[in-house]
Amino acid sequence: LKPNTISLNTALRACADASHWRLAVATFALFEELELKSSNISHTSLMGALANATRWQEAIDELMRLDRLPDVHADLIAYNAALTACSRSASSTAALQLLKDLEERGLKANITSYNIALSCLAGAWESALMLLEEVDEGLGLEALTLRVGFDALRGAPLELALSFHRRAVDLDLMPSLKKVTDLHEFPAETALVWLCATLLDAALRDESDLILICGQGKHSRETPVLAPTLLEFLASLPVEADFVEGNRGRLQ
Repeated sequence: LKPNTISLNTALRACADASHWRLAVATFALFEELELKSSNISHTSLMGALANATRWQEAIDELMRLDRLPDVHADLIAYNAALTACSRSASSTAALQLLKDLEERGLKANITSYNIALSCLAGAWESALMLLEEVDEGLGLEALTLRVGFDALRGAPLELALSFHRRAVDLDLMPSLKKVTDLHEFPAETALVWLCATLLDAALRDESDLILICGQGKHSRETPVLAPTLLEFLASLPVEADFVEGNRGRLQ
């Protein structure tokens, strides 16, 4: 059977899913060899394979190449594929430039675009704050945006992070004070922000006997970091805290 555009696109998607970027490049070359027309799906699938292999520069090159070819164009899906490639390599400068280029082309970034871009900005809190404010004023914040947003705000002044947390609570995207607060899926910096917000709420409401779920570090690459980090912070306030009896994954 002779390959056609549909079968090659299917093969490209399989290469992307399996992170076989070299095979994806070789498969894509068959369009020219067999004199077949590639489609936007063809190019975004190739970019997906490059993204999964953290080859962000090649993915952006492919995005730029779309404008030089007939019958295809750089649409929002293609830009999001390039942004994903940047996120896999934490290339914040390239991600921010792609967002700018996208808008200049008359395309409108969607919530997926912002979420991917924010995932590139861990530690670049000023840029992250700018994007979060854009989302809040435009598309509206959502739970995933908050999760990647908190990670990107790492290193931001505590009062700023707390203000952002309060905004999330006001939008019902994060719970207000609870007796049991689950922090174990968050990076340490994000967990500290949430802990501060929880303690402030508790002080305002004269609540005590809080439970913090910090996990036992089963998924940590080395030693558990969250529980020691929280305990050290609480001791500095000072707030009495210790492990729940019989459960090293909870603090009280």
